[in-house]
Amino acid sequence: MNRNISYWVLYDFANSFLSAALEGLYFSQWVVIDNQFPDIWYGGVFAAATFLLLLTAPFLGAWADACGRKMPFLKVSTAIMIILGVLLGLVTSSWLPSATKVVAALIVFFFLQYFYQASLTFYNPLLDQLSNLKNRGVISGIGQLANNFGFVLATGVFLVLVQSNFLLFGQPGRNQVFLPATVLFGVFALPMLIRRKIVKISLARGPLARLVSHY
Repeated sequence: MNRNISYWVLYDFANSFLSAALEGLYFSQWVVIDNQFPDIWYGGVFAAATFLLLLTAPFLGAWADACGRKMPFLKVSTAIMIILGVLLGLVTSSWLPSATKVVAALIVFFFLQYFYQASLTFYNPLLDQLSNLKNRGVISGIGQLANNFGFVLATGVFLVLVQSNFLLFGQPGRNQVFLPATVLFGVFALPMLIRRKIVKISLARGPLARLVSHY
């Protein structure tokens, strides 16, 4: 498979680790079950981040289009996500009073969720540079498969961490998954980010390449 396609698919796989931690079982239950906050706190912050994205995404997309390149925007948003993910892990595992800790974590989550969704504004259009009309659906499907597989894998790995009382620092529990999720996201996203340039698809030889080129 063409390297650029492999890196694009790997980034989709990387995203699933943050998604599983933030939008799956762990952060919401940490807020609602572990700290006894009403679920409107998580849902409201999630909705607010999405609403902000709806207001700003057209301008971000237009800015990237005017610059003619999406990768610098993807790199910056990914770097911000990694910083915020580490901060979320530190806050949720800290010894701050429960109410203060949850409010601080929700503020970090707001920005992390915003940049997570905003990064897709720059990531998804790269598919046009990695495909043509004949194989776009196949490549998109491979990326979706990688993302879904990653989500299932991440959910299982994080469940093992929680049930085994895995501890980096602070207190054991669901809060311990956020730093590993961020590290795994950064590791698997790195190959995509160190690419200096995304070029038009030029398929290499191999079974997957032949499959993609067939469509």
